[in-house]
Amino acid sequence: MADTIRVAQALDTKLIRGFSFYHPQGTDPREHIPQAVDQLGQIVERTAAAGLV
Repeated sequence: MADTIRVAQALDTKLIRGFSFYHPQGTDPREHIPQAVDQLGQIVERTAAAGLV
């Protein structure tokens, strides 16, 4: 995430696209929703602190 933030700032952009993770192959994606929510929350906090969307 730190590299992505640095690149976005170097390119003077405020908009980035990100994903929390891909669930392990062969597993039900619904089982991983709490993990995805947690990881996206961490991404949101870091990007918001850097002034990114």
